[in-house]
Amino acid sequence: MASDRQKEILTLFELVAKPVSQVSLSLRGAAGASLVPSDAELLRIRTNLNLRGRGIGITPRGVPCSLFEWETMEEATKLASLLVAQPTYEEFYKVSMAVRVEVNEEIYVFANMSALIQRKDTSHVRLPPIEEVLPYWYFPSTVISKADSLVKEAADETERLVVNYEFAHNERDHEFRVAYFREDIAVNSHHWHWHVAYPFTWEPSQGGMKDRKGELFYYMHQQVIARYDVERLCNSLSRVRPLSDLREPVKEGYFPNLVSTISGTHYEPRSSNMLLKDIEGNTLERLTLWKNRIFEAVHMKFAINEKGERVPLVEPLGIDILGSMVEPAALSLNRPFYGEYHNFGHRIIARIHDPESRYSESRGVMSSTATAMRDPIFYRWHKEIDNIFNEYKEGLQPYTKSEVEWGDVVVNNVSVRGDVTKNTNLLQTYWQDREVLLSSGVDFGRTNPVFVNMRHLQHEEFQYDIEVDNISGNERKATVRIFLAPVFDEFQDKLSLTEQRRLYCELDKYQTNLKAGKQVITRRSEQSNVTLPTVMGFNQLANSNLPETPEEGFCGCGWPGHLLLPKGRPEGMRFVLVVVLTNWEEDKVENLPDKVCGDAASYCGLRNQKYPDKRPMGFPFDRRFSTGAQLSDFLTSNMAEKEIIIRHSGEIVDVKGIFQPAPIF
Repeated sequence: MASDRQKEILTLFELVAKPVSQVSLSLRGAAGASLVPSDAELLRIRTNLNLRGRGIGITPRGVPCSLFEWETMEEATKLASLLVAQPTYEEFYKVSMAVRVEVNEEIYVFANMSALIQRKDTSHVRLPPIEEVLPYWYFPSTVISKADSLVKEAADETERLVVNYEFAHNERDHEFRVAYFREDIAVNSHHWHWHVAYPFTWEPSQGGMKDRKGELFYYMHQQVIARYDVERLCNSLSRVRPLSDLREPVKEGYFPNLVSTISGTHYEPRSSNMLLKDIEGNTLERLTLWKNRIFEAVHMKFAINEKGERVPLVEPLGIDILGSMVEPAALSLNRPFYGEYHNFGHRIIARIHDPESRYSESRGVMSSTATAMRDPIFYRWHKEIDNIFNEYKEGLQPYTKSEVEWGDVVVNNVSVRGDVTKNTNLLQTYWQDREVLLSSGVDFGRTNPVFVNMRHLQHEEFQYDIEVDNISGNERKATVRIFLAPVFDEFQDKLSLTEQRRLYCELDKYQTNLKAGKQVITRRSEQSNVTLPTVMGFNQLANSNLPETPEEGFCGCGWPGHLLLPKGRPEGMRFVLVVVLTNWEEDKVENLPDKVCGDAASYCGLRNQKYPDKRPMGFPFDRRFSTGAQLSDFLTSNMAEKEIIIRHSGEIVDVKGIFQPAPIF
């Protein structure tokens, strides 16, 4: 069974809109029951804390928040800092319980999860999945309404209740073809969790370490856009067009059908061809000015700090500085001058339907890191953001042969083999159903749980076989870097290497020991350093044996494992798989602990540690190639490429077997 501490943490997140006295006693555990103060004690704690005097409890309860606004994030950061500052776990727990009814529910969840990640005495505790804490971020109101109807119609308490998820829009909207990606729960959870781990308001005085935070902002989002572009190609859609002209009509409409179960507030829809307009506190002209200033800094290869001094934008720190300018972060070297291009873009798009707040309408999904990736416009906006970073990368010199090559190692071949198809270099994807607990975040007035059945893309597990010859005569330690990119564009023309470079998706990065001579390195797909292991829900967390040592803690940040591979096509789709082996002695970062929270270090880094790779993120595909170069021109002896096929079967596969093809996509 789960430890008392694990159960206690779950009580912090169950039905967060309700007082602590109404959370499930079954989750609390013996120690947890004694930890929960009386109502009088909770009142005394709140009074002593003077929350309003600390700038906490300002945002009203029941109101959906914009986590791209400084005021909101500053309040969340202050609450997180207060929770981290509690000297003991017991005091942390009591303070968290005390503030629960005083602060906005979304801020409460964000701050608690942020604090739990930072505190050493909770480093072994697994966080409940955010979709089970605040399900209205992930499930349309129609799903929740159907669940409520099932509860009312149920014969008795013991009847197992499951309602099916329905994606927004239908086949009349061509963007519906990739709704399975945009509305995937784990994709949206990953984005939210990344911003919990790396809030833009963070600064060193708050404790912990956020190494290469600006570069991580660039790389994680670049990989999201690359994966989305590839997914679009799988579905015969063109790659994303950046939202560069803020004054042209926004072609894509989106109706999320999300409603807060706490307040009844809707996340507002956006009709096709609406125009962006100035909002209170910012204008389109100012956004354009910030963009021009950032591009000028990129082209001049230096930025100006608040003292008027030149700060070089050169490697290895240039991309990290630029990332903090674009987001922007509290560590931005001159936020008054370079502005808040990324964040204000989200805010203006989220207000497109009521820019002047004339009708007191709520925001769209682009206002929240938890919901933004559902909207097609997210990817257009982030292609625009990625173009800034690409402009910087294009200004760097291509890697020389000596910077890429490792003379001690020759990679002779790479291949993959699926567990199901058993064919070399042919992998299969299909659909799979997953049940998510809904009743941990929505009170249906029943003891037994209510679930949502969510369909998602899945792939067969597979193995990499990498044939290597260590010609040094001695043992060596290597970093293995594995990437995947499509071969053809939306017109079925072969992609140039320049185009393909921005479509390379990182599949894995890990270290391995090489003995002298020839050998075959094997690696399982489920071991990927990019993806997150299977997330455990409330029920599993409450009833599972979990590690008690901090070193074995669970981070919770990472790309969903079921989306490691793109969908492919029914007839098969051609991809190029590239493996690069580099010298770990040149890659390694000194003094990293052997065990540290880093389930998906490539996209999420390590908790309170240095990023575990000295090379630029995305190396060696992060820089431009020489004009006219082909992949064969770029390959060195320590690299290998192989064309593989990914085929989508259309079947629905679960633990019970294979069913008929799904008629959804």
